[in-house]
This record gives sequence, structure tokens and C-alpha cells, in this order.
Amino acid sequence: MTFDEFVQAYNHGNVFEPELDDYFLHDRAVRESGHDTSYRLEKVAANLATIDLNSLLYKYETDIARTIRAFFGDRLIVPAEFCTKDQKADRVETSATWDRRAKKRRQLIDKYMWNEEKDMYFDYNTVKKERTDYESATTFWAMWAGVCTPRQAGLMVNKALPKFEAFGGLVSGTEESRGRTGLDRPNRQWDYPFGWAPQQILAWTGLMRFG
Repeated sequence: MTFDEFVQAYNHGNVFEPELDDYFLHDRAVRESGHDTSYRLEKVAANLATIDLNSLLYKYETDIARTIRAFFGDRLIVPAEFCTKDQKADRVETSATWDRRAKKRRQLIDKYMWNEEKDMYFDYNTVKKERTDYESATTFWAMWAGVCTPRQAGLMVNKALPKFEAFGGLVSGTEESRGRTGLDRPNRQWDYPFGWAPQQILAWTGLMRFG
């Protein structure tokens, strides 16, 4: 069939290409991650619980808890238009709910993402049920979000930070993790030797946070 015929057939489920399905699944997850493109995420992005996303979610949870306490007297009334089908209108949210969510997330991040031998955080592959070994500057997002302990922050500064420091700032990942590049394996935007603004900003703020 022609290209246009194939697109029509594929989009309407008349042909089945599991390998192509898998490609689209992971490729779209890479774009959604904000870190396009990187060998850290290629062909695996949809399977990863990443340290950067979980740091963001932890920060949301702690920020929401603090906001409910500080500005709503620890009783935030949620009107009908912000409720899901399973929720009652004018229900009350308290900071304790969000504190518990943040505490649980912190425990799971420590369990699944912290590597005590390398003194840094790694993504977790939810399909293989194991931590990845790709060294990424996103480890410092945990400092920015406050999800790590002062001890973990100190360990990262001593052992992980030197891996990423380069003239001008931090590289996105290590050369070792990126692996070889060539005509058959071109370099990716978010891999060594490139550095991007969010990595600098969040790492800098995280370092300030822990003194």
C-alpha cells in the first residue's frame, strides 16, 4: 500500500504494528518529559518513573500543603467545578492529606531511586522493576525540591556534582552514560556534552537550599 494508505489503515486499526506502537509510545513520552532527546529516555521513556518528575510532584504536594495551612486556615473548601465525579461538592481539603502524600512519595523515591553506592538518584524502570544506571543532572532536582536529606545532599555534592561540572555549568548527563556516538548513533540534544538552563537553575537553587 502507499504511504497515505498505510497511515489511514494504521490510524483506523486495520493494520497492527506493535513495534511502531511501541515507538510512538516512548517517543511521545520523551517529548512530554521536556528532555527531548536523550539516550536516557530513548525507547524506554514511557516505562520510567523519573527522579525529575517525582521531584516536581513532591514539590507540588509540599507547596499545596503549605498553602492550605498558611492561606486557608488549614481548611480549603473545594467547589463543585473543581471536583471529580467521585467527589462531593464543597468537600474540605486539609494540609495533612498533602503532607501524607509527600511523605509517602519521599519514602518511595528513597526506596526505588536513591543509589547508596553512587550517592545520587536514578530513574526507575517500572517494567523491568529496577533502577536505571544513566547518570543525569536531574539528580539535583531532588535538592531543589527538598526531597533529599542534608546527608544525601552532602553526598551528592561530594561525589555526583564533579561528574557533571564543566566550563560554563553542568552537563545534562555524563559521557560514560551517553556512550559512544557516530554516524549510526548520533548525539542527542539532552546528552553530554550539552547543558540546558533548567539543569543549571534547579541545581543552583538546590545547592543554595542546603547551604
